[in-house]
Amino acid sequence: MSAEDSHAGRSSLPSKELFECLVAIIGFSGYYLWDLSGVFMFATPFAFSLRLVDVIGLRLCWLIALTACLALARLRAAEVLRRRADVLGGGLVLFLVPLGVGVINAVGEGVAPEWLGAAAWLAYGVAQAALMLYWALYFSLTPTRYTPVTIAVSSCVGTVLFIGVSNMESVVLGLLATGFAAACSFGLLFLLMRGVSPQRLSEAEKYTSISSFTVKSAFSVGAHGIAFGFSTTMLFTLGVHATVIGCASGIVGSLLSLAWFKIGRKTDIDIGVLQRLTLPPVVIGLLLMPFGGSFWQLLCCCLVNIALSLYAVAGWINSTTANSEFSLHPVGCTAARQLPVWIGFFVGTVVAGFAADFSGDSRWQFMAIVVGIVSVIVCAIAAYGMDDSMAKKRLSELLTQRTENVRWAQEEDKATEQFEERFDELMKSYDLSPREVEVFRLLAKGRNADYISDKLIISNSTAKSHIYHIYRKMGINSQQSLIDAVEEYDRKSALSKKHKELTEPSHG
Repeated sequence: MSAEDSHAGRSSLPSKELFECLVAIIGFSGYYLWDLSGVFMFATPFAFSLRLVDVIGLRLCWLIALTACLALARLRAAEVLRRRADVLGGGLVLFLVPLGVGVINAVGEGVAPEWLGAAAWLAYGVAQAALMLYWALYFSLTPTRYTPVTIAVSSCVGTVLFIGVSNMESVVLGLLATGFAAACSFGLLFLLMRGVSPQRLSEAEKYTSISSFTVKSAFSVGAHGIAFGFSTTMLFTLGVHATVIGCASGIVGSLLSLAWFKIGRKTDIDIGVLQRLTLPPVVIGLLLMPFGGSFWQLLCCCLVNIALSLYAVAGWINSTTANSEFSLHPVGCTAARQLPVWIGFFVGTVVAGFAADFSGDSRWQFMAIVVGIVSVIVCAIAAYGMDDSMAKKRLSELLTQRTENVRWAQEEDKATEQFEERFDELMKSYDLSPREVEVFRLLAKGRNADYISDKLIISNSTAKSHIYHIYRKMGINSQQSLIDAVEEYDRKSALSKKHKELTEPSHG
């Protein structure tokens, strides 16, 4: 390859990534609309002619199927990944079931029997789980440079789509629009996955299933899920328009997550950090909810939902980028991260179903339920301590102890080959991992952490973590010391080679 061809190939790479980012935004927006249609079901065309109690019951069916599929994916992650095409195809077929039942209800004004509605929403949950895991797989196997932007923008676009669908005068047209968006999500995801190399997919099957969750953090996340399930269900009691407004407030949380990842790019974002940010608005919104009328309750629910949106979007970004950068199993680790949230969401929905009877006349009972939820959240967080040191230790160990099954894709050129030939023994002497070898080469050439982050398409904090481990193994504390060590090794190698050439004839 000529120098011009190489330069052209490199310059076209950002354009290709930006195009894939745009396609992913369109596709993931469809998934987000599908997700919001379950969370804010009461304002969707699916709820046409249904009573509030019926909607809550169908929502529970959806959550049962979704959590069951996530639990199964966690237990059988390797098999789900191997049969990914069947999983996506099955989800595509099942997503047609709730659409068909919704059209029957819209045309026949609620003629579909209850058992058929329950079956439809069970299928809805399975289809969403399939699409969720497949999108997580895609984001986990692609460069993370544009992942935050893709997910945050998609959440905003998906929310706008939900608002538009919810305000359509024709119920059938709204159902068809929702179905079209979901079909686009399935189709575009399939096309995007075709661009992922088979080698990358085969490597992913061997990735570790170490989760960034501990038992305590999982309980804490589940407690947050209770609050989110409760607040979104309480919006149903305030009416369709209030539910749409509550959903629209989530755009604020999505924009906050995008700003956070763009401004605080060098900050490690973990579960504890997310909970520190979202705990105040969640607790304040819940505790103030019983002390006012419908409008006041709507404001409180919007406050909680902003935190929900920030938590969900930042969680998606953090989870998929961690999967990519630390070679975590995209199916198993995603399922492990999502499962506590949705279990808590299920519990919150059940509690809200009881609380709805007390939100009007029986203020004290309603207040007691809210205080109970807040107490659970506070106790769970107190036990957790918002300390992710154990999870960070697990991930840190992955940086220095890569297994032989994990191989990183590298862009090899002649200069790189020459470098490795000259300094292979030096790198081996310090027991550097494959990823650390890549970072070592760039450090030896005088590159800084920002350059390494962009070159290897990893976060700045991950690049610095690699640099720290290299310095620790070498017993140095600066890049100049590393460069000096490389030059000294090169000088000694050259002298040794020259000495060998001079002494070899005498042995002949």
